[in-house]
Amino acid sequence: MEEVSIYKASNIESTNAILISDNDLIVNCNKESVRLFGCNDRSEILNKSLWDFSPEKQPDGQMSKIKVKNLIDKTSSGYPQRFYGCIPQN
Repeated sequence: MEEVSIYKASNIESTNAILISDNDLIVNCNKESVRLFGCNDRSEILNKSLWDFSPEKQPDGQMSKIKVKNLIDKTSSGYPQRFYGCIPQN
């Protein structure tokens, strides 16, 4: 039941990008995610990982892939996190 509500939440109109991942792959996202990543539709985001949209290294020097995995672990434990991806400029 909870899983269904999470998937519905990804389709709400929001000014926040909402991404749902499973085993490091993005399995659902909302329209704001598509806009934020400079994509044309969800298919350009789904089945990719956050580090596919990120620079090789983060501002703190840590590899993006390692940082994403650490942030996902912390977020899963209920701690909000910030991650700097590579967002296209319009």
